[in-house]
Amino acid sequence: MKKEIIFLMVVAFMTNLAQGVIVDQSQETFSGYITVSSFGSSFVQTFTCGVNGQLDHIDLRITGEQGSDPTYPTDVSIVNVVNGTPVSSTLGQVNNMDFENGWNSVSFLSKSISLTAGNQYGIVLMNDDTDVHDIGTVNLYLELGRGVDSYSNGSLWKGNPGSWENENDWIWDTNLLPADACFRTYMVPEPATILLLGLGSMMLRKKHEQ
Repeated sequence: MKKEIIFLMVVAFMTNLAQGVIVDQSQETFSGYITVSSFGSSFVQTFTCGVNGQLDHIDLRITGEQGSDPTYPTDVSIVNVVNGTPVSSTLGQVNNMDFENGWNSVSFLSKSISLTAGNQYGIVLMNDDTDVHDIGTVNLYLELGRGVDSYSNGSLWKGNPGSWENENDWIWDTNLLPADACFRTYMVPEPATILLLGLGSMMLRKKHEQ
């Protein structure tokens, strides 16, 4: 029975590959949300890329105040991570995203962002509301781990570009750590990666049939 389940999972995975886009990284559980509060402030979720290829799009779980839709546009970008710390060098940015309550898709396909397996990158959610007197209404769902790391290949940062603070510095109750945003990354694997995955699927199928 276990072999049948594994085989079906591989078949489904290869079907997605044939369509060109796969889910690479994800963290989907949540226990609350955090607000991108003032103009120029931001949150960064770092992640470790799993395959070589091009970033197609990302999903972010967003809400406004008290579960309503966010009320102003927001910038989303992808940045490099150096020695575990996000830096301000932007690989690609999508401006003026109008979010709805729940999961939102942000396309980066036109930005031609190539990512390398094993390297870390950051997803930046930036408040671009120029009226500093507004109450922050773009909120990012997050999971407070309480000692259980829901996504061990990255972490959540906050602050301003170039001076982001690690979760250990801004979450006052260390018992709530670690913290991660709700996100998914979607990749278009490079041809060599698709070939290797295809060979692995064929070998698994052959083993299953024996």
